Formats: sequence, structure tokens, C-alpha cells
Amino acid sequence: MGRCIEMTKREQVILSLVLVLPQIVDMPWVKPRIAVLEITGQIGAQVRAQEMVRTIKALREDKRVLAVVVDVDSPGGSASVSDAIYRALRRLSVRSRRLRSWETRGCRAGT
Repeated sequence: MGRCIEMTKREQVILSLVLVLPQIVDMPWVKPRIAVLEITGQIGAQVRAQEMVRTIKALREDKRVLAVVVDVDSPGGSASVSDAIYRALRRLSVRSRRLRSWETRGCRAGT
């Protein structure tokens, strides 16, 4: 059985604003975004595959992300970790645009 809750006029106005306002006003946290993914450090030692792949997957699944800027500053490192990150970025590029940026270093891994 339902029960009635008595609300003051102020509480009714606040409740109606909470329910209706997000539909009327374009809230900043729902606007489209361009994400920046920074890959800094040695691949495998400082850049871990699981963490990076999880982050890339989250970017892929976030409908607000329109594009991803991949900012790489790495001397290289593990080939298997680099391959896992590369595959995750390939899956991401199917859904969103991707830009690349290298800082001072952008060496290949597995050398």
C-alpha cells in the first residue's frame, strides 16, 4: 500500500526542479568531450597494461567522448604490454576519432 507524504510548497518546488531541470537545461557534465590520454613512462614498468586497457575501454564506452588525443612520452618497453595497449586503441578508433601526439620521446617497444 502506498502512503501519502505531505510536503511543503518549498519542497514541492525543489522536487519539481530536480526532476524537470536536467531535461530543460543542458548540464555541463552531459556535454560532448574530447579526452586526452597521457601515456608517460616506460611501457610495462610505469605504464601497466591492465590499467591502460581499462582506461581505454572506459573512454570507448563513454558516449560523451567524441575524440581521444593520445599523448605519448615513452622510451619504449615491453612488446606484449604495447600490443595490448595498441589493440585497445584500435578498438577505440572504430568508435571515435583519435589523434596522436609525441612529446620528446616516442620510441617503439620490444627493441
